[in-house]
Amino acid sequence: MGRSVANIRDSGPVDAHPGPAKRRFWSVATLGAYIFCIALPLTYNAVRVPRVALPHSEIDRLSAALADPVAAALPSTITAYLVCPGHGYSCLEHQQLSGYAEQLGLAVLMEAGLNPEQAPLMIRVLLDAPGRCSASSWIPPGQASRRAANKRPSAAAAASGGGGGSSCLDLVTSPDLHRVVTGGQDRDFDDWAAAQLAGQDRPGNYHVFVVPDPWLAASELPYGSVGRRRMAFVRHPAAHAPTHGSVIRLIALLAAPAFATELGAPSAVGGGAAGPSYEADPDAGQPLPVSAAAQLHLSFSLCNAHPSPGGGPHDAGVSGQGAGGARASSAFTWRFSEFESQFVTPLKQVLSPAARVTVSSQVLYFTPGRVNGTWDARQGAFVLPYNQLPFFVDSSWPLDPGRTGLPASAATSANPSAAAPAVGSVSLLSALRTGLAPWEVDALVRRRVREDAVGAASTLAALTRLVREVPTMVVPGHVGTRVRDAVGALQRALQFAVQGLYEEASRAAQEARSWAEAAFSDPALSSRLSVPDAHLIGVYLPFCLPAALPLFQTLLQEVRKRRGRRRGEVAVTVQDRDGTCKCGTSSSS
Repeated sequence: MGRSVANIRDSGPVDAHPGPAKRRFWSVATLGAYIFCIALPLTYNAVRVPRVALPHSEIDRLSAALADPVAAALPSTITAYLVCPGHGYSCLEHQQLSGYAEQLGLAVLMEAGLNPEQAPLMIRVLLDAPGRCSASSWIPPGQASRRAANKRPSAAAAASGGGGGSSCLDLVTSPDLHRVVTGGQDRDFDDWAAAQLAGQDRPGNYHVFVVPDPWLAASELPYGSVGRRRMAFVRHPAAHAPTHGSVIRLIALLAAPAFATELGAPSAVGGGAAGPSYEADPDAGQPLPVSAAAQLHLSFSLCNAHPSPGGGPHDAGVSGQGAGGARASSAFTWRFSEFESQFVTPLKQVLSPAARVTVSSQVLYFTPGRVNGTWDARQGAFVLPYNQLPFFVDSSWPLDPGRTGLPASAATSANPSAAAPAVGSVSLLSALRTGLAPWEVDALVRRRVREDAVGAASTLAALTRLVREVPTMVVPGHVGTRVRDAVGALQRALQFAVQGLYEEASRAAQEARSWAEAAFSDPALSSRLSVPDAHLIGVYLPFCLPAALPLFQTLLQEVRKRRGRRRGEVAVTVQDRDGTCKCGTSSSS
């Protein structure tokens, strides 16, 4: 007869009704899982601060790149045409051109107050002599590696024929050369040179014609003029070579204010009785009155002190006669559209590469001045002294805001190199209608590109610092889009600047600064600037803790009961004679 062996192990008390306990346990566990896996993430997502990822590394790289004073500086190429009519004139040899180009370039940089590392400048010298044409070029040592790193040459260099290519105009055989030189008419020389250049008048590409004048004695000083386009002219005594100190100084004097990279106004050069004298521009160090969006608004106001029916409807101002029998009439309106189309529209067009100009006009009645003008019979009008202008306009007049008052008195500052050597007279040909020559607009574009690029980079850097310092600041998606657009435009501006593309670089720099300012000044950035996570916990914890504690207690109790039930089970093992094992459980009594 077989034997049975029973092995009984007491595990503690066992719940007689496990069904309700399981349901209670899984109900509490499900509620806890819902709170921790669904409710809390949804609540955090609802209260968290939206922050999009910004290109911090790109912004830091651009800020570091723009710390270089040459970054975003548009290059310039100055081509000096040395005209040597033939025998009897002091002509240079080919081996002298390289040294002459370096000497001329250093003189231009010294006159501009720049060192070779600050000016992406190229000097090209073309010697035009009978039967031969020689060319040479010079680049500041600090800029040679920068230009070599560029895959494509700058537009200015390409327009001039590259670094050392020959593009002589064969001026010595021109039948008009003698006439325009000896005629003494600068405008005729300007028109003749423009026709000779045949389309080479481009931004960043400038020309200086150095021509011997047979009518000048050896003791006389050379003289020159700056044209209405992108050209200058220097006439020197035929007995002197272009290497004469006075000739080099005059070329540098003309080239520095007109063609140097960072200049927008004539350099402050003080000469003696024999040299030119420029007044320092009091506004040279002040920012341009252009908004961050590259907009410039011009407002014209017709101010009528005492409207009188005696004036005609289209009078443009106040007319009067002398003290005896003076009669005055006032203007009620003006034909501003005619004035705008004739004078303002050409100015808007010529300034378009640097700024977008908008114009408005208005007529103001009953606007008496604080000071009265005096009748000038020679002018046929009432005039005011210049020093009385700040007191003429009343602060209560509803004029558009702008810069008021007079600038500081301009004082002529002397350049240490002005005494040696002296130069002759210098004239400046004003552009027709607009009053701004293309080289002046180029100088404005160079200044604007640099200012816009640096302004955009500094604004983006300030924004990234603020985002890093305030981790709870809101950075919505549209702000991130503007930041990325600003970064892309700034990168394009730097690329265009290296290539010498003036208008493209100006447009990209304007877009970069506009997007950067729009992102930094977005109203969404001002909400919840300093709400740390500890404050959020302090706000939401009093609401969540009273409901969370009973839930935790109930869940803990169910876990303990479940563990207790497992310890209370009895394990029964029955082994038959043949080795078969019959196992089971039973509750302990």
